[in-house]
Amino acid sequence: MTLLHMCFRLFKFSSPSSAAAADDVGAAAADDNGADNPPLRGKYDVFISFRGEDTRLNITSHFHAALVEKKIETFIDFKIKRGKEIAPALLEAIEKSTLSVIIFSQNYASSTWCLEELVHILKCKEESGQIVIPIFYDINPSDVRQQRGSYARAFGQLEKRFNDSIDKVQKWRDALTTAANLSGFDYSVKSRMEAEADLIKKVVDHIWTRLKCESSCNLKGLVGIRNRIEQIESLLGIHSQDTCTTVGIWGMGGIGKTTLAETVFHKLSSKFEACCFLRNVRENSEQPNGLNHLEKTLLKEILKEEGLSIGSTFVQERLMRTKVLIVLDDVSDSIQMERLVGNRLQYGTGSRIIITSRDRSTFGQTVEEDKIYEVEGLKPHDALQLFCSRAFKNNNTPTIDYKELPEKVVDYAGGIPLAVITLGSLFLNCKSKEEWEDELNKLKQFPNKNIQRVLRLSYDQLGLIEKEIFLDIACFHQGRHIEDVKKMLDIRGFYGTAVGIRALVDASLISIHSAQVEMHDLIQEMGCTIVHEQCIEDPRKRNRLFNDEDVYRVLESNRGTRHVQAILIKCWQTEKQPLKRADFKVTFNLEMLIVYSEPLPNSLRYLHWDRYPLKSLPSKFSPENLVELHMPNSRVKHLWKEDQRLVNLKVINLQYSSDLTEVPNLSRSKKIGHINLHGCKSLVEIPSYFQHLDKLTYLDLGSCTSLISLTNICKLKSLKFLNLSWCSKLESFPEIVVPIKHLESPILNKTAVQELHSSIKFLPVLERIDLRGCRKLLSIPKSICELKSLVSLDLKWCSMFYRFPQILEPMEHLQSLNLETTAVEKLPSSIGNLIGLHSLDLGMCKNLKVVSRSIYKLTNLKNLSFYACRKLKKLPSNSVGLPSLEFLNLSRSGLLGIPDGLVCTTSLQSLDLSRSMIRSLPARIKQASRLHILFLIGCKWLQALPELPVECSLRAHGCTSLKTEYYSYLPWFSIVCPGKEIPNWFSYQSEESSVNIELRQDWFRTGLLGFALALKWMVIRASFNAKFMGESHEMLTSDFRTGEDGWKLNDYCYDQHHVYLWNEAFESEEVAKKCSPDFCNLANEASVEFFLVDQNSGEPTSDMKVENCGICPLYAEDYERFKFDHVIMRGVPEAKRVRPMPWASHFERGLIF
Repeated sequence: MTLLHMCFRLFKFSSPSSAAAADDVGAAAADDNGADNPPLRGKYDVFISFRGEDTRLNITSHFHAALVEKKIETFIDFKIKRGKEIAPALLEAIEKSTLSVIIFSQNYASSTWCLEELVHILKCKEESGQIVIPIFYDINPSDVRQQRGSYARAFGQLEKRFNDSIDKVQKWRDALTTAANLSGFDYSVKSRMEAEADLIKKVVDHIWTRLKCESSCNLKGLVGIRNRIEQIESLLGIHSQDTCTTVGIWGMGGIGKTTLAETVFHKLSSKFEACCFLRNVRENSEQPNGLNHLEKTLLKEILKEEGLSIGSTFVQERLMRTKVLIVLDDVSDSIQMERLVGNRLQYGTGSRIIITSRDRSTFGQTVEEDKIYEVEGLKPHDALQLFCSRAFKNNNTPTIDYKELPEKVVDYAGGIPLAVITLGSLFLNCKSKEEWEDELNKLKQFPNKNIQRVLRLSYDQLGLIEKEIFLDIACFHQGRHIEDVKKMLDIRGFYGTAVGIRALVDASLISIHSAQVEMHDLIQEMGCTIVHEQCIEDPRKRNRLFNDEDVYRVLESNRGTRHVQAILIKCWQTEKQPLKRADFKVTFNLEMLIVYSEPLPNSLRYLHWDRYPLKSLPSKFSPENLVELHMPNSRVKHLWKEDQRLVNLKVINLQYSSDLTEVPNLSRSKKIGHINLHGCKSLVEIPSYFQHLDKLTYLDLGSCTSLISLTNICKLKSLKFLNLSWCSKLESFPEIVVPIKHLESPILNKTAVQELHSSIKFLPVLERIDLRGCRKLLSIPKSICELKSLVSLDLKWCSMFYRFPQILEPMEHLQSLNLETTAVEKLPSSIGNLIGLHSLDLGMCKNLKVVSRSIYKLTNLKNLSFYACRKLKKLPSNSVGLPSLEFLNLSRSGLLGIPDGLVCTTSLQSLDLSRSMIRSLPARIKQASRLHILFLIGCKWLQALPELPVECSLRAHGCTSLKTEYYSYLPWFSIVCPGKEIPNWFSYQSEESSVNIELRQDWFRTGLLGFALALKWMVIRASFNAKFMGESHEMLTSDFRTGEDGWKLNDYCYDQHHVYLWNEAFESEEVAKKCSPDFCNLANEASVEFFLVDQNSGEPTSDMKVENCGICPLYAEDYERFKFDHVIMRGVPEAKRVRPMPWASHFERGLIF
């Protein structure tokens, strides 16, 4: 199927004077770009902006000489030729300078050159952080700021000179005001307290200090840091002058937080009035009187005085006037932050504070959540580059014979810069491949102590429970789902696991991605090392066993141990499989076992055994301590041959154990709350004792395809979740004997249930009933109206459901009722009691004949569908209709007409009558003011169209009986009609695919509104999907393809000529952005070319040919000539309102959209 776009090339303008005018513009521009400007250097330290006649022979020359003497690279424009406009060389010099000095003097504002320099300097300050220092020489700063005195006289002349460019003058005024507000040096007559030479020395010293700070930010030797710096700067909002901003840098030990903060500090420090970097806050605060010493250091660095107290009002006022940059490195608790930076409002506007910490919770409310930057590890190629710079002298790369070994070391380091650097120094002395391999093997067996010491600081700061949780995760749960980890930690007795896990995340010891608990390899290694160090020689004296060799030693020895609490056995990694002879009875206090072997110790609390291969569990295993049992996909037929005392069991999961024939005896399991038997296809019945499981909240019996009876769950008063979907032999839902107050959404779809018992009313919080695909369901009880919490009732595909019950009382909360593909013949008169209903779907109800008038009582109904109800010939009438109805689907129905009240509502947005038997539309449809789309596709019996709402889009191809000849409301139009003639009012026509038109004089300024366009083409038996558009477009482009929001003609076969008409608004504002009105008016003719392009190939198609085309310019005076109705054409500005033409009056066959 081919998708075609109609395209045309619009407006190639031509004029005899255009080329000459362009040459004149180019010649005029050439005069201002002299060739004798001096060549520029690559970079300057200082750019000086000054008024030559005022200061060239005094302060400027002396100032320049002092800078040169200091070896400060300075740009000064003594030699640049002055023209009408500022030379590009000057602008480039400003951009290449680190710092700009502006010397304001009496006549500075009289030079447009100086003012343009000033504007560009401030632009560089805003965009790139350039340092700007003003000097007020013989001029008061307030005169510059407010443009008084000589500046007022200068601007009086400028306003006369640039009376047609007043915006430029205002831009200069704003620049002077901004610059005069900057901190600088006042050498006006009133403030002059020193000799000019002293002033110059002071300024040069200040510049020297600022440049020294700026150049100290050297990234040499730092790898992969530029992007991180940019992200930190973005969080700091360094160009914003808002109140003080605080940013937190968070990450694990050794990840590079300090290096990053230090680099940012040195780069930005020159932009602040005072700066302070406090290192090792955690370590220093632990010293005697440590916080007091840090506080005094901070005040000394900022205010440049000793012995100050933060409690002093005078000190606080000085801080509030000072724009500061403060870094607190390695903060470990909120007290340190409160003492050192306190309330950020106590610092001057534009101040910035950076805090680094391993623990995210340290930031508390001091740092906003979106201002915390998490430092991630180095990317592999950056880590390798950093490692080679330390491991090989002169940064040489390794020889080819052991090139892969550095990559293995870098992989081991896992992107932690500290580890990469430490290991690089470690391998520096390795001279051969053998030495590298020996060092690498030793590293895996005995982790580097320097790296471990840094990482362990975070562990040492944890509480007792958090340490135990961390060790369990490191040894057993890396990479597991977060909820599984929480449950196992709870079973182990580590209460408050959610809080503990959050503490580990905040301490950068673990992370959670896609609900998986993840831990860096080096941190996991540290945790395993901590357990190993509990007793290096004897694994029986450790509380966790996870290494296969250690497990083998303990279990094979048959020597008892009271230390081991948890074991992880990776049987598939043990080649000798020694655990087959092991005796778990030696582990007296074992609480958790993750294992694929037997026998099992009686002390087990948690057992997860996926794909258990045997028919039952070991007979010697006594599970009375078991809390959770997970054996999905197992081969068990019955868990135990004899009943067991499962008194502590809370969770049992045997899902997809397809051979299971009976549920284990859980009659003693008074704590059981979760039973998952999903997919147990051999299970026939549920034991009678189930009704006594008072704490059972979750029961999944989905896809138990052999299950016949479910009579023993009717007393489960704590049940919240029940799944019976796809129980294809289950024919009845049990009677509810006592109210089940927590069951909200039982899933019953695809069962063989024939009816619901009236006792369903004893499910008072029931919100959803899902009975989809219950093909034997005949009816539901009247008592359903007593379910006051019911929100959704889905009976889709219940093909034998023939009678919807009487609703005897109002149901305020039921919002959705789906009866699609049921056998209902009529809706009861009580349907109006579903007063809260939002959606009613009766699609494909092939027996539906009658709809009660009470349907109009559903005042909240938004969606209504009678799709493919072929026996439904008539709907009840009502003058009011459905006031909330938004979407109405009557497509493929047997309706011959529609009640006026149903479609005249102002809420209706979409109406689909496609392929229905409709003969006509209600005349009142034009009152549906929000109707956006009307589908009439394939309505072969439709004979007439009434007046439609203004904003309504119509899809109506295939309406072969349509006789309407006039359609008055058409905001924008896209019309396809059979025929060969283009209307004669198209003043310009051609028998080819292009047409030329003449433009009247001054056409651009005299109300051109748009164009009406037409083309004729022939289709030779082509079945296609064509998409034709008529949206507004860009002018003055070589090619134009219409937009994506046009009309579609779907799968319609033409075998004759067709004419396509549409309109386009002329976007004069868009054209004016590209060229001036005077330039546009130079054009005296235009050409339009039409062509059809295949959507798939993008090439012109040979299946369809444009035979004729036409165009008609539409001017403002055409209003009266065509007597348009009041409709605004889409795409035309408010001031240019035009009404559509009565196009269809020219065609016998009418409109086909």
